[in-house]
Amino acid sequence: MSGPLWMQYFLDQFTSVDELVRDLAANPVHVRPVSAQGEVSTIHLAFEDTSGDSAIIEHVNGKPRVHHDRRSG
Repeated sequence: MSGPLWMQYFLDQFTSVDELVRDLAANPVHVRPVSAQGEVSTIHLAFEDTSGDSAIIEHVNGKPRVHHDRRSG
């Protein structure tokens, strides 16, 4: 599935960032790394909901790493 389709899937399935993060923890999506011109590409998706909660999902070695923290600075 392409990056934009993957993003749309998440937007269609979840009403909040917290819901998305909890589901991803229970059902991790594994991505096969793609290389071009000798470099391995990475996928990063950023989500924010109407409450201001946000998360960034990146794939490292094909597995999702989620950066999600509601603490204010």
